[in-house]
Formats: sequence, structure tokens, C-alpha cells
Amino acid sequence: MFWNTKKSATQMHMKALTGERALVEAERVTKEALQGGSRRVSLSLSGVRACDASGVAALVRMHGALASRGMSLELSGACDELARKFWGLGLGRIWGLERPTAPSNGMVAA
Repeated sequence: MFWNTKKSATQMHMKALTGERALVEAERVTKEALQGGSRRVSLSLSGVRACDASGVAALVRMHGALASRGMSLELSGACDELARKFWGLGLGRIWGLERPTAPSNGMVAA
């Protein structure tokens, strides 16, 4: 996995390019953001193709830890499958994800 991290006085941007352990690494970097005084953590999920219940739980924990300190978590670049999952769980809007496109099987997207 490769992470490109940019920090400023008010925000921390992280970009996950690949890796099954991307969310584990995101938790570690979020802890650094909490200690470093950043206002926002922005994660690109462009290299993440799947997220099980433990991954969703990790993101929810990160969101809660950041929100309790007046900080925010934003996600971007999620594939349609992940975006549908997060929107279906009511988390897409909270994390700033774009609504997914309709699936090819004709089902209506969440």
C-alpha cells in the first residue's frame, strides 16, 4: 500500500492508492491527525474495491473520534459498489460521497 499524505494547518489529506489494509492505515493516520490539530481528514478510496463490516466500523469509529473534537471525515473516489453500500447505510451524505450511478442490473441506486 502507498499513502500520499499532505498536511496543512487546517487539514490533512490522505490518498489511498491500493491495499486491502487501507482502512487500518487510515485509522493510524487519523490518530495522527487528532494529535496534530488538523480540522479535516479527507480519504480517497479510489484504490479500495471492497469494505466489509469491520471496515465500515473502522470508518464509523474514525468519524466519531474526529467529530467529538470538532473535526470531520470526508471520503471520495469510492467505486459505485462502495458508494451504494455507504449510501444504503445512511453514511454517504455524512461523509460527502457522491451518489452512486444506477447498477447495470436495472436496480435503483440508494
